[in-house]
Parts: sequence; C-alpha cells; structure tokens
Amino acid sequence: MLGDPNENEAPVENQNARITIADNSMTHLSLEYSGAAAVHSMTVANSTLEHNYIRDVGYCGISWNWPKTQGPTLPYPPTNPALGYNMNNVVRNNDVSFFMRDTTDGGGIHSVGWGHNTTYTGNYFHDVETDCVSILYLDNFAAGFQLNNNVVDNCPNTVMGNPSP
Repeated sequence: MLGDPNENEAPVENQNARITIADNSMTHLSLEYSGAAAVHSMTVANSTLEHNYIRDVGYCGISWNWPKTQGPTLPYPPTNPALGYNMNNVVRNNDVSFFMRDTTDGGGIHSVGWGHNTTYTGNYFHDVETDCVSILYLDNFAAGFQLNNNVVDNCPNTVMGNPSP
C-alpha cells in the first residue's frame, strides 16, 4: 500500500511522492483477504511502479490512483493540479498474470479518479482464467491517463471489450 487512504488533497510538502517500487516478484497474494491487490496506491505523486512480476492475486494486479473519495476531484478537472496527489505517475514494464482469482470488479490495473499525467506503458497482462471487468480498468471519473504499448494475452473473459460467449 502506497500513500495515505485518509488524505485526498494536501499541501505539496505533505504529499506522498517520489516512491519507486521496482524489480520485485509478488506471487500467491491475497490468500487471507481476497479483496487485496498486489500493489495499491492511494494518493501518490511523481511515483513509479516498474519491472515487477505479479502473479496469482485474488483481486487486481495493480490498483493505482485511488483518491480518498471515488468521485471527481472538485472542480473537475482540477484547476490547481499542484494540490492534487494523483499526478505524474508511471506504471511500466510489469508482468501481471492470474489476477482476479476471487473477485470480478477489477482488472490488471484498476484506477479511479483524476490521474493527471499518469502513464501506463509496456505492461504485459496475461492468463486470466476468470471473469473481470476490464484489463486496463479506468473507473469512476478516471481521466488524465495515457495508455501506451500494453499487451493483453489470453484474457478472454472481460465484461467490457471482449465479453464471454
């Protein structure tokens, strides 16, 4: 878990920022609490999640960019992005497989709200055997994201984009 689930906006000097999670192997997760993601970020800025191997997760491989409230940052879009946490983040070159083992409302990456200048690039999502909403799931007022060069392989049962027969 990155960030503070009790904060939505804060002065820049108090924000959770400049965090890097890289080169980790995360497997067989959320065994006791099936609703846990491998990595969950709440209100972070200028942070990076890269080159991680994530496999066998009860919920999302990555829950990134979750503000305290799941509605829009007001005003929407924010007029002063320097006050908004969820900005300038990068999630890149991660290998994520066998996620959504126990739940359905999620995906490989599940994001909520305003993600000003946040990029998801070069990630490899594969081998999901159960139903999920979407592989790259931008939910509840999600905006400000760039999705580039991600690969999805053998994930046939998504509700949005490739429904089950």
